[in-house]
Amino acid sequence: MRARPVALICVVLCVTAQAVVAAGLVPITTSSTEARDAYLRARDLFENLRNTDARADLQAAVAADPDFAMAWIALAQASTSAQEFFDNVGRAAVLTDKVSAGERLWIEGFEAGAKGLTDVQLARYTELATTHADDPRVHNLVGTHHFGQQNWSAAIAAFEQATRLAPSYSPPYNMLGYSRRFAGDVDGAERAFQKYIELIPDDPNPYDSYAELLMKTGRFEESIAAYRQALAQDEHFQASSRGIATNLNLLGRHTEARAELQRTLPLARNDGERRGSWFAMAVSYLDEGDDEAAIAAIAVELALAARIDDAVAMAGDHTNIGTIHLEEGRTDQAEAHFAAALAVVEASDRDDRVKDQWRRGDLYNRGWLAVERGDLDAARALAAQLLAQSEVIGNLFVSRLAHQLAGIAALAADDGETALTELAQANQQNPANLLRQAQAAAAVGDEAAAKQYLHRTVDFNALNSLNYSLVRRQARAALSDPRER
Repeated sequence: MRARPVALICVVLCVTAQAVVAAGLVPITTSSTEARDAYLRARDLFENLRNTDARADLQAAVAADPDFAMAWIALAQASTSAQEFFDNVGRAAVLTDKVSAGERLWIEGFEAGAKGLTDVQLARYTELATTHADDPRVHNLVGTHHFGQQNWSAAIAAFEQATRLAPSYSPPYNMLGYSRRFAGDVDGAERAFQKYIELIPDDPNPYDSYAELLMKTGRFEESIAAYRQALAQDEHFQASSRGIATNLNLLGRHTEARAELQRTLPLARNDGERRGSWFAMAVSYLDEGDDEAAIAAIAVELALAARIDDAVAMAGDHTNIGTIHLEEGRTDQAEAHFAAALAVVEASDRDDRVKDQWRRGDLYNRGWLAVERGDLDAARALAAQLLAQSEVIGNLFVSRLAHQLAGIAALAADDGETALTELAQANQQNPANLLRQAQAAAAVGDEAAAKQYLHRTVDFNALNSLNYSLVRRQARAALSDPRER
């Protein structure tokens, strides 16, 4: 998805050591005209998700003014590796005594989100929206928080407020389109994306976002054409090539999909883009049913991350390989990769709050392993531990993960009622949970609901998703069984 995960750029830049708030907008504090100019050049590119194009100017901005805190935050989100991301967030965080009150709230909220402290993030962003109520970028920021928490109505309200304050400011229309889509308002999503295209017709991302909506609704050939429009604006906009590959996978044209992805490799400008292409190839292989080729593709990603000692990226690769092995029932191999994921993070110099996120992920992985090995009591205990931690830090994602694990354990115990209750509280944007709800419905004898969940799983049409590729083939197989029709 080419939705902006966290909006960054504020409106007013002041070339003084002390920021001045103009017309209720959050200022940006820098002591360098050169830094300001570089930042302004990067702003339009960055806000429209052309991160690689913006990097040179953002690097120039922090070179001209190393105390330019918001430029470090922008550079974090334009990072090509997890290692660089966290390093740049840290550089911004130590500069909060040199910026305005609004910038401090922005940076503290951003840093909290990077550490999984979503309640803290919301508190900072809410205060910022109160003190700078006329800044559309602040409301866009609040909207992205709610979007990440799958609170679609609050996200829509924030993005609509941003568009009312600045009707020609394009980023909220992108996020509004995604929010309406997830809320089930396809027509509203299409209107938002069409407005986004109207505002910046020469940029690739509006066409990319609209293409994803077309794919989600099963209009695969139209989606490919829209992705091609995005690439016509910028051949380096590799997310669109991955979108084309996803459509081709969904059409059963896996060899063509991987050919599209191979075409991107010579165009890659950094290892982040190369990793993205190899991950998409892994997804294509999984969708086709070739698990070993998928693991080999992820191994290429892992080698790229190891080359720069990117602990978080390496941990993600180990987790993905472990997940594939676990789906295959190869628990020992899965356990080895899950252990390697946690070990590489623990050995890194990452902040302890970042490590805590991986420790919580390890609780889930160990719980899933316990289910596969028949130790349901251990799995339930780990799910309860995960849920308790989610309540302490106020992280809904962790809470959903705990309910997901509890649902998996209930399924293994043939307790369909409990599984349905738990899985209803899990992440509904993870198609694996739709398949599990189909299995739970079948366990309680509700064949109609089971069939409906199976169709929802098959038709989920997720963009470039490892989880979706793993479960789509299972759901299709279930629907091809005469007993499940």
